[in-house]
Amino acid sequence: GKDAHKYDDAFFEIQKAIRYYLDRNVKSSTSQLVGNQDFDSGISRDELPNGPKTSPHPQLTGRLLQRFIVVPEVKLLFCYVEKVGCSMFNHLFRMLRLSLPEVSRNSTEAMFQSNFTWFRNGPKHHGITKIQLEKLMIDPAWTKAVLYRDPVTRFLSAFRSKCERGHDVTLDCIRVFGKRYVDFEEALARMTKSPMPMNPHFAPASDFCGGLGATLDYYDVVHELTAETAPQHVEALLNKVGVEPKLTNSLVNDIVRTRGAAGGDKDKQLAAKLGIELGVANTQSKSHNTGANQYLCKYFDTQEKLTAITDAYAMDYATFEIKPRNITCSVSERIR
Repeated sequence: GKDAHKYDDAFFEIQKAIRYYLDRNVKSSTSQLVGNQDFDSGISRDELPNGPKTSPHPQLTGRLLQRFIVVPEVKLLFCYVEKVGCSMFNHLFRMLRLSLPEVSRNSTEAMFQSNFTWFRNGPKHHGITKIQLEKLMIDPAWTKAVLYRDPVTRFLSAFRSKCERGHDVTLDCIRVFGKRYVDFEEALARMTKSPMPMNPHFAPASDFCGGLGATLDYYDVVHELTAETAPQHVEALLNKVGVEPKLTNSLVNDIVRTRGAAGGDKDKQLAAKLGIELGVANTQSKSHNTGANQYLCKYFDTQEKLTAITDAYAMDYATFEIKPRNITCSVSERIR
């Protein structure tokens, strides 16, 4: 009825409180972010000897199912999260498919893949329903993978990208915060209120792909994404699903190591190397790299600001088993 949203908000708060309690009290003591060092890692699926769950049948929600990337030729189901290399992964996997004979020989599919980067390989494009996705989640022949990011860094990247001048020109900041440009303190104040934003750039990662908070145990590959570890994790994933080593090296070196989205001369050179023709739209995209790691101390100059985000994303910290942090920065790092 008309009051249903009140119950949804209450349920959200209960979930948040439980996750927050577990994160603070069950896991080991908090660690510190000193200067601009990376946060401690959370889950790494390679460390779990029993592998992913194959039963019971998972129940996906309807949230953000189009953030699945499906590569049927190598039986890969990849969940990408906004502000966790999402442009790079959309570009990477359509370039991978364009390099495979099953796609390159299909002129209609090759044209669709070559003319744009975003949403080329979601479930809808492949005609895969939610029920079919649930079946793929428990199919041992398919590799399920997701890379995540510390919520503090992810939030800062989204804020800088969508709510500051000199970055993306989008409506995302208006939709979440009510303004085209917003002060960081105003953004933090909004994030302390429920419900959490539905906008995918600011929504919890645990909401993605039908609810990672409830389905993560079904994934074969789960790693934290950083600029330093991205090449090795992507290379390992491509090797795992059987991509030819020479093609893997080209994709990793020319896309992942450069941390760029589609567009420009470098993609033309990669396309020529792989024997791919790309459409005009590819020259119009740009990297969404905001350098968030470099600015953590400038924005989170008090423990209260850091706590506001770790509390808001408590479910993500619990889902990916990331420890909450304290922050200590030098004066020069705070004011630069």
